Amino acid sequence: MSYKIFDVVELHNGKKGTIVNINKGEIAVDIVDESGISHGFANVKQKDVKRIIITNN
Repeated sequence: MSYKIFDVVELHNGKKGTIVNINKGEIAVDIVDESGISHGFANVKQKDVKRIIITNN
C-alpha cells in the first residue's frame, strides 16, 4: 500500500493517527484518541497499518 504524508490511518492495535514522516519503510505517526487529542508520536512499520481512513490527494 502506498502512504503519503498527512494520510489518516488505523493501526492494528486500534489506535489512529496522522502520518507525519515516511523514511525507508518506517512511518512516523501522530497518535490521537477519539476526541482528537494527541498522545505523541510513534514510529511504526508498514505492516502495523491496518487501513487508510482518509487520504491526502
